[in-house]
Amino acid sequence: MRKPLVLLTTILLFTAAIPAFAGTLLVGDKDGFGVGVPPGGLLPFNGIFTDARDAAEMAATNGAQITDVYDALGYAFGLPTMNDVIFNLPGPITSATLTVNMGDFQSDVFGPINISYNGVSAGQWNYADGLNVTAIRSYVLDAATVDSINMTGVFDLGLDRGSSTDYVAFDYFQLDYTSAVPEPGSLLLLGSGIVGVARMIRRKRSF
Repeated sequence: MRKPLVLLTTILLFTAAIPAFAGTLLVGDKDGFGVGVPPGGLLPFNGIFTDARDAAEMAATNGAQITDVYDALGYAFGLPTMNDVIFNLPGPITSATLTVNMGDFQSDVFGPINISYNGVSAGQWNYADGLNVTAIRSYVLDAATVDSINMTGVFDLGLDRGSSTDYVAFDYFQLDYTSAVPEPGSLLLLGSGIVGVARMIRRKRSF
């Protein structure tokens, strides 16, 4: 009986040592605002409404429809002044970070953009970057937002121009997350080990 117990203990210790699974969800296509602008580069739009979206982005409903277009939050190309960027999570998560490549924010002149996480106000994007300037920014989601994601399986980034008259652009929205759920390969290994222990115990009893 000692060998099965040793094996089972080894399996349980291995399971406890399995690191958190990490994943990434992307809305948009990281193509430099549709015109190949490198990270931190300058937009070539110069205040002129520009639509560099491909057909898939134009047809999207998850938020990709507001990437690669200037202006992303209304006034141009029939886009609304309020939009949602939707990430569907595959399961419960333990933490998440939102990263956004944004361009032409001039809140000091035209006003900030209101944002929300799953319907709850998360403040404003109040950046005075300057004409044509792009910036990649990351935001660690707080525990309350992570809890709301786990309740619904969705992270909804709400963007609302509000009273702002700022013309802005987005290249992509990215959500990096961690989960306590082991990856499929680790689950398979764990399952195989447990089956092995069960067979050893059954074999012992049959003698």
